[in-house]
Amino acid sequence: MSHCGPKGRAIPRRSVAGLLDDFEHLIEGTELLAELLQRAPAATLLVTLRERLNLQGEWVFGVQGLRVPEDEPIKEIEAYSALELFAQSARRARENFSLSEEEKACAVRICRMVEGMPLAIELAAAWMRALSCQEITQEIVQSLGFLTTPLRDVPERHRSMRAVFDHSWDLLSEQEQDVFRKLSVFRGGFQRDAAKQIAGASLTVLASLVDKSFLRTVPCRGTL
Repeated sequence: MSHCGPKGRAIPRRSVAGLLDDFEHLIEGTELLAELLQRAPAATLLVTLRERLNLQGEWVFGVQGLRVPEDEPIKEIEAYSALELFAQSARRARENFSLSEEEKACAVRICRMVEGMPLAIELAAAWMRALSCQEITQEIVQSLGFLTTPLRDVPERHRSMRAVFDHSWDLLSEQEQDVFRKLSVFRGGFQRDAAKQIAGASLTVLASLVDKSFLRTVPCRGTL
């Protein structure tokens, strides 16, 4: 069974799925995705990137950091994906690594400081080859620039948290960069009116910063 697609082309009635990971560096090719979906309406694409594609039929699912312990007793690290990833990555760096109670507390703090971000956790845990959990914690407190890797098979934009931030920053327009710099004076969120007065942020620019994952909305508090 088939039905007519664009320009009278017959498209089989079947579902086709595709996965496109880390697509932001190919964002200029979004029109090709639109054409593909137009010609194959039964196709489904799963695309991971920092910003919206802005295509009709797009469904956005926000991805947060891995689960990190809050103020609660920790029994099994397997219950917390952030801690489990830290321990696994640390064992790759130091074969005899195991989370003692003291190291567990530091590991929890590390995972909280990076908000459960997988790449940051892996970069931090890799330093277990030379440092203790407590020393890693102290270095991160001083600067996130500490989180780097010498691995040769890691893309340049993923070799440090600074590289990640720089890559994301370059995706912004000059106007978006200017507004975001001014918004940095706020701590703990802000309301739209304050953003307009302090940073001259229009609704369009704020929405674009949300779409590019630089801001997130908190509806219940009326802040960004």
